[in-house]
Amino acid sequence: MKPKTDVKFFRDPALSGIDIGRVTNSRHCFPEHFHDNQYVVTLIKSGTCQCLGRKQKAAVAGPGSITLLNPGQIH
Repeated sequence: MKPKTDVKFFRDPALSGIDIGRVTNSRHCFPEHFHDNQYVVTLIKSGTCQCLGRKQKAAVAGPGSITLLNPGQIH
């Protein structure tokens, strides 16, 4: 049985340039990508988020982490 995936993104007009995402029960692996003009804030309850740092070294954030992805940051 395939796990249910619930992906939602929120934008508040009062917080221009910030995306807030919520992903539940996902085993999806997004291809490497970035957001041009948005900061992305995440709270990781389970699973991981992998990002490339300034020197192209991978950083992994796991459960209990809060991340802030800068515009143009590959993740």
